[in-house]
Amino acid sequence: MDGTRVSALAIYRLQEAAGIIHKEKPRRLQEPRKRHPLSLSQDIQKKKQKQKGKKKVSRLTQGCSQIGLEVPKPLPKKQNDVKLDGEPEAEAPLIPPPAAAVEKQSWGLRKQRVRNLTAEPERAPSPTACSGEEREVEPASPAPKVAEKLNGSPRNPPTVAVEEEREAVLSPVVEKQSGVPRKQKVKRERMKSERAPPPTPQSGEEREVEQSCPEVAEKLSGGARKQKVKRRETAEPERVLALTTQRGEKVEATSGAAEKPSRGARKEKIKRETVEPERVLTPKAQGEEREVEQSFSGAAEKLNLGARKQRIKRQPTEPLGALPPTPPLPVTAEKPSQGPKCKKVKREKVESERVVREESEVEEGAKVELVEGQNSCGARTGTPSLQQVLKELGQIPHSKRRAARLFEWMIAPLSTEHFFSWLWEKDAVLVRRRNPDYYRGLFSTAELDSLLRGEDIQFGLHLDAARYRNGQRETLNPPGRALPAIAWSLYRDGCSLRLLCPQAFSAVVWQVLSVLQEHFGSMVGANAYLTPPGSQGFAPHYDDIEAFVLQLEGKKRWRVYKPQEQVEELPQFSSPNFGPEGLGKPVLQEVLEPGDLLYFPRGFIHQAECEPGVHSLHLTISTFQRNSWGDLLEPLLPAALQAAMEEDVEFRRGLPRDYLDYMGVQHSESGDPRRGPFLEKLQGLLARLAQYAPVDAVADQRAKGFLHDCLPPVVSEKERALSVHGLPARWEAGDARDVGAKITTETQVRLLRHGLTRLVSEDDSVLLYYTVENSRVYHQGEPKYLEIDSQYTDGIEYLFSSYPGFVQVGDLPCDNRKDQISLVTMLFEKGLLITKKPLTP
Repeated sequence: MDGTRVSALAIYRLQEAAGIIHKEKPRRLQEPRKRHPLSLSQDIQKKKQKQKGKKKVSRLTQGCSQIGLEVPKPLPKKQNDVKLDGEPEAEAPLIPPPAAAVEKQSWGLRKQRVRNLTAEPERAPSPTACSGEEREVEPASPAPKVAEKLNGSPRNPPTVAVEEEREAVLSPVVEKQSGVPRKQKVKRERMKSERAPPPTPQSGEEREVEQSCPEVAEKLSGGARKQKVKRRETAEPERVLALTTQRGEKVEATSGAAEKPSRGARKEKIKRETVEPERVLTPKAQGEEREVEQSFSGAAEKLNLGARKQRIKRQPTEPLGALPPTPPLPVTAEKPSQGPKCKKVKREKVESERVVREESEVEEGAKVELVEGQNSCGARTGTPSLQQVLKELGQIPHSKRRAARLFEWMIAPLSTEHFFSWLWEKDAVLVRRRNPDYYRGLFSTAELDSLLRGEDIQFGLHLDAARYRNGQRETLNPPGRALPAIAWSLYRDGCSLRLLCPQAFSAVVWQVLSVLQEHFGSMVGANAYLTPPGSQGFAPHYDDIEAFVLQLEGKKRWRVYKPQEQVEELPQFSSPNFGPEGLGKPVLQEVLEPGDLLYFPRGFIHQAECEPGVHSLHLTISTFQRNSWGDLLEPLLPAALQAAMEEDVEFRRGLPRDYLDYMGVQHSESGDPRRGPFLEKLQGLLARLAQYAPVDAVADQRAKGFLHDCLPPVVSEKERALSVHGLPARWEAGDARDVGAKITTETQVRLLRHGLTRLVSEDDSVLLYYTVENSRVYHQGEPKYLEIDSQYTDGIEYLFSSYPGFVQVGDLPCDNRKDQISLVTMLFEKGLLITKKPLTP
C-alpha cells in the first residue's frame, strides 16, 4: 500500500463522517492485489498515464479542497538533488489543515485503520521495476490530528507519526496472523514504541549498511533512526519475503521467528545482515548484468544485486520515500574482510583471464577437457611415485588387475570410468598436475646420452633426426651407428631426436609397456622425443594410434585439431604431412610441463613446438593400432563367404539371366521394378552370411598376431626364483650339477601371466602361442609357439581358468599321471609356469 492511498483513505473517512459520501465496502473484504509494497499500485500507474504532461494533484489535495481544509505540508527531507515521485515544486508552499478538523476521527476508525493495514496482502514486484532499482511511493503527509490519533501520542510532532504510519504501510512483507487478539497486539505495539530507548549514535554495522546503498536510502537522525529500526525489528512477527532477480528467478528468504526486543538481538541481526558471506562476481555480456555468486559451506547461491541491495535496505534502514527510475548502479563486491577478499578477487581475476584466453584460442563448441591434478605427489599428497607403483604391482596377484592399476596411476586424477566413457576415441584431454616428479624415473635425457655411448643404436632403425622449418619437414639421418658426436651435433642444428623403441634399451619403459598391453588387449608401443629449445621437429599430421603424451622434461606447446572430414575420424592409417594453413582453430592449445599428460584419439591432427630457452623430452605411449571392428571383419567376411558357399546351396544358385539389364550404375535411377526383388534377395543372403562367419577362428588369429606384437613379460625376482630361471643348475668342479627339476603330482603350479599364451587351432594341429621369448624390439623374430597334443588341451584350459590360483599337478584333467607330469614339465621349461615353492633337483 502506498502513502498516497493512505492519505486519501484518511480523507475519505473524514468525508464519510461529515456525510459527504456514502460508506463503501471495507478494504479487507475486497479482492487482495498481489503487488509488492514498494512498487506503485496499478491505479496510480493508470492515472499517471492519463495525466501525463498535466500538473499532478494528490488525492489529499483534492480531498482537502472538498471539505474546505488547507493542504498539509510534506515532510521535511534532506536536499539530495533527487526529485521524489509525486513531490510538489519547492516554490509551492503547503499549509497544514486546522487541527480541529482532523480530531473528528474516532477510536473505532483507528481500530479499523489498523485492521486494514495488517490485512493488506503481500504484493509482487512491479513489472516496470528494473533490476538493481527500487520504485517506492512517497506518502503524502496526513493531517496532524490524524497522525496523533494513529500514533496514540498527541504531543508527538507530526513527523514521527507519519514515520510510524509509513513504517506500518510500507512494510516489505505481510505479517503472519498470530493467535494474539488485534486489540492486544495494537496495544503491545504502542507500548513498545513508547518504551523505545533514547537515541544513540549509530553503530559501525548500521553505518556500513547505510553506506552500501547511499543513493536510495535517506539519512535519518540518530534518535529517529534507532527508534524506528528498533520498533520494526522487535515488533514484527515472522515473515516470508519473495525476491525477484534480474532474470525473473524467485528466491524466498524467511526471517524466522520474531526476534526478542533486546539490544543483543538487535546487534546480532545487524551483524548478520551486514556481514554477508563473500561473493564472487562474474562479468556478463555488455556489462549490463553481473551475477553475485555467494559461497558458503561449499554451496553457491546466486542473487541479483538489485534484490540484494533491496534486501539490505529494507531490513536495517527502512526508506522514507520512492525514487524515480535511475540508471543501473555499478556492481561492486562488499568488503566484510579485506585480506581474504583481496586474495579471492585476485584469484578469480587470474582464473577469468585464463578462461578468456583459452576461449579465444580454442574452437567454439569443442568438448576438450582440462583436468587439474595435485600440486605434488609422493608422501606429501598420498600420490605414489612410479617406483612405488611398480613395487605395488608386485603385491597384486592377477596380472589384469596390475595393468588396470598402472593405467589408473598414469591418467590420475582422471578416473578410468570417466575416461573410457566420455573421452576414449572421442576427445582430447590434458591432465595438468604441476608436479615435475610424477614421471621421474621413467626415462631421461641423461639416459639417452648413456644409450648413445653404450648401445648399438642405428640411425633410421632406432633413432631419427628431423626438423620442421618454413612449412617443410626434413629427415637428416646419416647412415650407420648414432654415435654421440653425430647425434648431438644434429641436435645443436635444431633437429629433434626420436628414439623409436626405448623399451628395447630401458628396463623401466619395458616394464610399463608390458603391463599396459594386457590392459588394452592390444600392442602398446612408445617413442621418446628430445627437442632443442625454440624448434619443431615434425609437421602437423594425424596418426592411426591412440596417443598418450607424458611430459618428462622441459616445456612444449601442443596444438591439437579435430579431424577435418568425417572420413578422417578414427582412420585406419596415418596421414601425410599437412601444411601450416587450412588447419583451422585448435581444440586444444596448451604448454605441457613435467608431470603433465596429454591424450588425443587417432585422427586428431597435432603439432608440437618447443618453448624458447628450454629443451623438451616427452614419451608418447601408443596403442590400438589396427584394432577396429573393420579390422576384425576384413578377414572374417571372406572366411564366412567361403564357408557359406560350401554349406548352403542358396549361395551357389545362379544369378538371374537378365540382371545386367537393370543392375549397374547406368540403371541405378531407371526405376525398373526388377531391381527391388534383386536387392531383397541380396540382403537376405548377406543376413544369412553371419551364421557362417567363423568368429572364434578369426579372433584366435588376431590373438596370435597380438601375441607376436607383445613385449615379453618382465619377471620379478620372486617369480624368477619360482620359475625355470631360478633352478640351481650350474657348472661346478668340472661337472654339471643340480640339473633337472623334480615335478611330482603334489607340485602346485600356475601360469606366469594371464595373457601369456593362446591355444589356436590351425589345420589339423593345436598350437600354443606365447610371448616369453619375444624380442623387446617390435617384430624382431617369428611368432613363438608349441605344438600341443589334443590330449593336453583340457589340462591347459584348466590352467587358464584357475589363474591366479595354484593347482596341483595331479588335479589336471589328463588321461593319466604321466601325461600330467609331461604337460607341466613342458610348460615349466618354457618359462610359462611358476611353482608355489622353489624346486630342487
